[in-house]
Amino acid sequence: DGHTKRVNAVNFSPNDNVIVSGSHDNLIKLWYPGTATKTKTIKGHTAAVRSVSFSPDANLILSSSDDKSVKIWDIATLKFKASYTGHTNWVSSSEFSNDMTAIVSGDRQKTDDMGCVKEEMYSKDDCFEDPITKTMFHPLEQCVLTATKSKHITMHDLELENIQHYEAHSGSVNSIDVHPDGGFMVSVSSNEIKVDNSRYLGWDIKKGLLAYTMYGHNAEINTVRFSKKGDFFATGGDDSNIFIWKSAFCKANG
Repeated sequence: DGHTKRVNAVNFSPNDNVIVSGSHDNLIKLWYPGTATKTKTIKGHTAAVRSVSFSPDANLILSSSDDKSVKIWDIATLKFKASYTGHTNWVSSSEFSNDMTAIVSGDRQKTDDMGCVKEEMYSKDDCFEDPITKTMFHPLEQCVLTATKSKHITMHDLELENIQHYEAHSGSVNSIDVHPDGGFMVSVSSNEIKVDNSRYLGWDIKKGLLAYTMYGHNAEINTVRFSKKGDFFATGGDDSNIFIWKSAFCKANG
C-alpha cells in the first residue's frame, strides 16, 4: 500500500535495490523496484516525516520529522535503534556523512523563521535567516550543502570555514542532491526540476552552469535524490507521486 498523504522524501539504498520514502502520514515506507506490490512500513514518528536516507553501508535508515526528532532504524529488522532530540523545531533534513562518523540535520523555526544546521562531528551550529529545507554532505568534499525557503543554496567548507551562496530558483528550494561524481546538482522548487552542472570536484557554486529544467509533477515537488551510481534520480511531491528519472544529462555533458 502507498502513502495516504503527500510524499516529502524519497531515497535510494546504496545498492539501488530499495527505495525509502517519508510522508505527511507519519510513515516510512520501503519499496522494491521490479515488484509492483511489495512494500514495508515503519511506524514510529508522531508527526510528518520530512526526510529519509540510508547509511552508506546500507544497514540503517535515518529519518527526521516534525516531531523534532532524528531517528535511526535497522533496515533488516525495521526496528528502532536510536533517537536524537536536540532540535527545538521541525527537523526538515538529516543525513549521514560518508564515513558514518557524523550526522548533519537542519530544522525549520516556526517562530522567528530561522533555521539551524547541527553538525555532530564538528559540534557547531550554523544559523540561517530562512527555514532550512535540505542539508547534506557533499559526496566528495568536507562540505555541507544547505537549501532554504529563500531560493538560495549555500555551501559551507568545514575545513576552510568558507561559505558560498547562490540563487538557484525564483522561489523556495525544496530539496537538493549532488550526483555521486560531484559534478552535478539537482534542485527542485514548485513543479520545476533544475540540473546544475559545475564540472568541478570542489563544486564551485559560483561557476555552476544550468544544464536542464524539467517538468513532470502536477503539484509542488518536495524531494529529489540520486541513485547510488547516479544513473537515475527520484522525485516526490504533493501529488502523492514518486517519479524515477534517467540521468541522461550526465552523459550528454560528460
